[in-house]
Amino acid sequence: MLTFILKILLAHFIADFLLQPNKWVEERGTKHYKSKYLYLHALVHFVVLAVLFLLSSDFSTYLWAIIMIPISHLIIDLVKSYSEKRIKKRKTELFIADQMLHLLVLAVVVYSYFPYSINVERILSEKLLFTLIAIILATSVSGIIIKLFMKKWELVDVDKTQPFISRGKNIGVIERFLIVVFIVADMPEGIGFLLAAKSIFRFGDLSNAKDKERTEYILLGTLMSFTLAIVIGLGLKFFLTKI
Repeated sequence: MLTFILKILLAHFIADFLLQPNKWVEERGTKHYKSKYLYLHALVHFVVLAVLFLLSSDFSTYLWAIIMIPISHLIIDLVKSYSEKRIKKRKTELFIADQMLHLLVLAVVVYSYFPYSINVERILSEKLLFTLIAIILATSVSGIIIKLFMKKWELVDVDKTQPFISRGKNIGVIERFLIVVFIVADMPEGIGFLLAAKSIFRFGDLSNAKDKERTEYILLGTLMSFTLAIVIGLGLKFFLTKI
């Protein structure tokens, strides 16, 4: 079973990423079903799968999977190409949905050969629930707390355009998530590396600041973000060791 799963996953990543030039993706988004690359991409999937299974003696056993996976991939990619035309500003979401559908198909194919059951209670263990709560606290909830806390020190000259706000918010989410991961993984040096890296990239903002107030504003936000993440990370690590 594991060998089968690894083979179809490897085939997916090779065909969908390594052997798919940007030109193919761009033309699919404009010509849709008329694009020859749409069908060529599906053919590449078939060839990669065939080669991987031809190297073993189970080619005939898994022939159905070798045929159905590329066909399903073709259908999903065709739907995606039409969706990109209608929802132009949601490419990231469409990419994630596209990959999730491909992986869902692979899961169904695996089930058809190796019926398996999923123990939901085991998956939703106390450790996982604590971890999910900590991640939400560190990413989303902490962002709101920092925004409310910093509002009374908000500067007039701070860029308030949507792209600027979104970038700053996303950077904060990622850095707090990484801090929690570093703490749980017993890698506190990672926090120092993260702080040093952020300081380097922020050096231009601080050195070009018009006054001391702006520098202190940026520093305060960064320290609060790190403090919240460290507290949440330590709390999560404590609970995980007690369960």
